[in-house]
Amino acid sequence: MTSASFLLLNLFLLLITSNSLSLASVSVQQSKFWSQNVDSNMPQSILSKLSPLSESEAEMFTPLASKKYFLSNPKFCTTANLVCSVAVKPLPPTNINYAHFTDKVYVPMEQVHPASLFRLSVIKKGHKVTLPTNLDRELPNRSFLPPQIARNIHLSASELQRIFPTAFSIPMTKAAIQLSLSHCDAPTVKGERRGCLKTLEDMIQFSRESLGSKHLVALASDYTKGVGNQVVMIENVKPYKTNKIVACHEMFFPFATYYCHKLPSTQIYAVDVVKPNKIGTTNKMFVICHMDTSAWAPDHVAFKLLKLSPGKGEVCHWITQMDLIWVGSD
Repeated sequence: MTSASFLLLNLFLLLITSNSLSLASVSVQQSKFWSQNVDSNMPQSILSKLSPLSESEAEMFTPLASKKYFLSNPKFCTTANLVCSVAVKPLPPTNINYAHFTDKVYVPMEQVHPASLFRLSVIKKGHKVTLPTNLDRELPNRSFLPPQIARNIHLSASELQRIFPTAFSIPMTKAAIQLSLSHCDAPTVKGERRGCLKTLEDMIQFSRESLGSKHLVALASDYTKGVGNQVVMIENVKPYKTNKIVACHEMFFPFATYYCHKLPSTQIYAVDVVKPNKIGTTNKMFVICHMDTSAWAPDHVAFKLLKLSPGKGEVCHWITQMDLIWVGSD
C-alpha cells in the first residue's frame, strides 16, 4: 500500500468513527449561494449536480487534492459522485459551442443535423419545425466539486490523467475529455469572454461579472429527452429584451464542468413548442441567435448549412437540457 493510499484509508476511518465531524452537506452551501445570487429556481439539470459530500468529507479531501500524489479511487469517485471509470461517447462539437470553428474544434458536415442551425425566420408562431437529434444527447450525471477541492485540480490533460488514470485508460472517455479540453483551450472570437468553470459558485460568479449584474436569472429548456428528430409546431415566441447573455454548455470531465461564454450581439428567445395533435402538451424551449457572425471563420459549418457568409445573416440554435442561459435581473 502506498503512503497516499494509507493516508486516505486512515482519513476515511477517522470520518466514520469520529462523532465530532459535521454531517452538514456541501449541497446546502451550494443551494445557499444560488439563492443569494439567482432570482429564479434551480433547474433540474443543476439540482442533480449538487455535491453529495458532507462538509466533513470535503474537509478531508481538500488537503489530499492539493498534494501531487493525490490519486482518485473508487471510494472518492462514489462519495463525490464523479465519473471515473465509465465509457463516455464524445459529444459532437456542435453540441457545445457553435461560435468556435478552429483546427482544434472541427465540425464535419456529416455530424451536423440539418435542423441544428437555422435562421430567425424559422421560429414563428404556427410554423412546423423538425427538432435536431442532438437535443436527446446527455452525459452521465456528475456532481460539482466543492470550490476548495476544485481549485486544486487543473484542467489540463497531464493533470487530469495523473488524478483520474482510470478514465484515461478508457479510449472513449479519454476522447471525451480531450474534446472538452479542446474547447476550453480554443482561442476566443472577437468580443467574447469565456471560461471553463469547475464549480457552481464559479459559474455564477463568472456570469455576474460578465453581465455586470448583482443578481441573475437562469433560463433552461424543458427536459428534451425523446424530442430529437420530431416535428413540432411553434405555439408562441417570446424575445428577451436584452443582448447581454451568458451561455453555459455542459462539458465532460469526471466532475461537473460548464463552458460559459458571453458573446456580443446575441439574442435569446423563449419558444413554446407542441407536438401536432397533442393539445395541452407544451414544452418551453430556448433558442439563441448569434446576430453578428462577421468574426466567424468563412468555412464555418453554419455557413455551409445555411448558405451564408460571415456577417451576412444570423445563426440560431436550440438550447438543450445540457445548456444554461444567464441574464441579469437588475
